[in-house]
Amino acid sequence: MKKHILLSSLLFASISSFAARLPTAVTPNHYAITITPDLAGETFHGEETIDVDVKEPVSSITMNAIGFENSANEMITLTVPQPIAAGPASIHIAFDAPINKKLRGLYLSQTPTRKYAVTQFEPTDARRAFPSFDEPSMKATFDISLVVDKSDTAISNAPILSDSPEGDTKHRIRFATTKKMSTYLVAMLIGDFQCIEGGVDGTPIRVCTTPGRQQNGQFALEAAQAAVHFYNQYYDVKYPFQKLDLIGIPDFEAGAMENAGAVTFRETALLIDPKTASIGQRKGVAGTVAHEIAHMWFGDLVTMKWWDDIWLNEGFATFMTSKPIETWKPEWNERLDTVGITLGSLGLDSQRATRNIRTQAETSEEINQLFDGIAYGKTAAVLRMIEQWMGEDAFRDGIRAYLKKYSWSNAAAEDFWGTMTTTSGKPVDVVMKSFVDQPGAPLVHTTDSCSSDTRTVVLLQDRLLPRGQDEARTWTLPICPSKSDKCTVAKTAKESLSVRGCTSTLFLNRDGRGYYVTDYSARERQLRRADDAAGEREPSRHADASRHRRLPRAAARDAAAGGTAAGRVDRGQSGGSRSPARER
Repeated sequence: MKKHILLSSLLFASISSFAARLPTAVTPNHYAITITPDLAGETFHGEETIDVDVKEPVSSITMNAIGFENSANEMITLTVPQPIAAGPASIHIAFDAPINKKLRGLYLSQTPTRKYAVTQFEPTDARRAFPSFDEPSMKATFDISLVVDKSDTAISNAPILSDSPEGDTKHRIRFATTKKMSTYLVAMLIGDFQCIEGGVDGTPIRVCTTPGRQQNGQFALEAAQAAVHFYNQYYDVKYPFQKLDLIGIPDFEAGAMENAGAVTFRETALLIDPKTASIGQRKGVAGTVAHEIAHMWFGDLVTMKWWDDIWLNEGFATFMTSKPIETWKPEWNERLDTVGITLGSLGLDSQRATRNIRTQAETSEEINQLFDGIAYGKTAAVLRMIEQWMGEDAFRDGIRAYLKKYSWSNAAAEDFWGTMTTTSGKPVDVVMKSFVDQPGAPLVHTTDSCSSDTRTVVLLQDRLLPRGQDEARTWTLPICPSKSDKCTVAKTAKESLSVRGCTSTLFLNRDGRGYYVTDYSARERQLRRADDAAGEREPSRHADASRHRRLPRAAARDAAAGGTAAGRVDRGQSGGSRSPARER
């Protein structure tokens, strides 16, 4: 028999403090939430019923909430006179709160003519809108109803199930039950939205905006259709939610947010004027759309167990961004832009104060600090290196196995690289761990000698830091020379490899996909300068080097420039300006 716990008429107050982990004796299965906003008064009333599983007898239940009069540490504790027996139970709560203006939780967004109520819950702000088990591992399904003014509409994660009058001035919009998801992925948007519609592979897709702007969403709609179609094939898992809405919001702190089935955007990250938009603006919108849609699988379908692994969500989405765009718009040469992301990450990572990719975080403030260039850019760069070493097909097969194994569930980093190791037969776990659990980037010094047209290259590793701040560190590092189809994994501080040819230039970082800076020997730098000069004098006679003059050569020069900036690489090694990374 299901037990019922009633807690009524809670009021939000202006309290905010640090959060800790919730007890695990009680976990949620389903939320039924009704929100009634008063946009004119900038307040809302809420009611919810949470179906929970009580795993052992308890006399209290602790949940996340910010602002209740009796809350502390971003939590409330519900106590009962008699212990609740193990088994199913339900919690009923009613509450009232302001619609805040802080761009998080359920907040107020405005145009010159009207108000909107919208949400931004990642990472720890669902608790500002409704009491909840606001941790990523506590997934549940949601029934959401929004009672709004007659002239308004609403958007949430699932399609509209019914729309019925509610008194004289409002109507109740009830949404279908969602798929199982974390609280930070819940979305609620209330106001006057106008949409354009499309779809691909059986998934309906809309771009929704404030009135009069929806036609500027046509390019984003086309980008979304291309991305969903590509990811359906790449992941070998069909788009996992019932629909996909892309919504432009007038006031939005982040670039975009991957709410399941209802992605929210800053308007400039979603809408462009097709008559005046530059290629850069189009690339920016396409990249943001592709990034957020990648999350529908990697982050929403499979979610990290805790926020210390947010790097896997964000870094993987950053890594995936270029793939659908390369297929949809090959003339943009997206792969060159990925070099810029790697270079920016190497620059950031060459500082003493950089952090591990995986960093412990417990409080809301600590969790928010994890959304940085290390989580996004460095992780993406490391994944590009892993993909090259594994091979693109083997890497994709590992991703497919991971998604299918952990669908609608949670996973940790060890689950990810364990699956990749099992499917590929390569020590992906060892390589990934060496980059994830220590700070910084490798600097690889080389010396070489030649005999019988075979060059022996000695590799010495240390950490890329400004001169005078030397630190001995070693990574398990895949080294992929440009003139070989094989890679060598450097496992110790000193390793060697052999390549054919003694008179041609050497590139140890094929296509710029390795996450390291190479300090080439003086002999190699001489060969490179001679090769550059010969190519400038007689370019037609050096057609065989053409591929080095584009992405690989740019990457080699740019990585050298990163080392020069850190004061650790001879300036004679660099010679080109780096491709700028696209900002999103």
